[in-house]
Amino acid sequence: MEPAFTTHRVPRTGAKDLVFEGVLLGRAERQAAPPDRPLRVSVYVTRAGAYVTHIERGALIFPGTDAAAPENQPSKHTAQVHDSAEAAFRTLVNRRGELGAVSKAAWESAYRHWPALRGQDVEEAP
Repeated sequence: MEPAFTTHRVPRTGAKDLVFEGVLLGRAERQAAPPDRPLRVSVYVTRAGAYVTHIERGALIFPGTDAAAPENQPSKHTAQVHDSAEAAFRTLVNRRGELGAVSKAAWESAYRHWPALRGQDVEEAP
């Protein structure tokens, strides 16, 4: 059965929004209280077979402050288009070279829903 491709518009901070026909394969999120930010990670596949990763770091608003206060920070959205599953996966790895819990949960959901990603959930030793 053909998946239901729909039009998605993904915001990007400091760049044009990304628009594509695709399927949301996986999404995971973590709610947090200051000084941490909420986090949402989404993985899509486009009709053309490219992968899209979207990472939203939610607004950081300290209790008892106005949202516009200088110590608060707005949401930050990054989204990228990848020509392979491996490239999409590498985007989800953090600066320490680790796959964080939220990114891992989004990736696991994606490979369960998209047959082309099967085998991308493990690293095989020689």
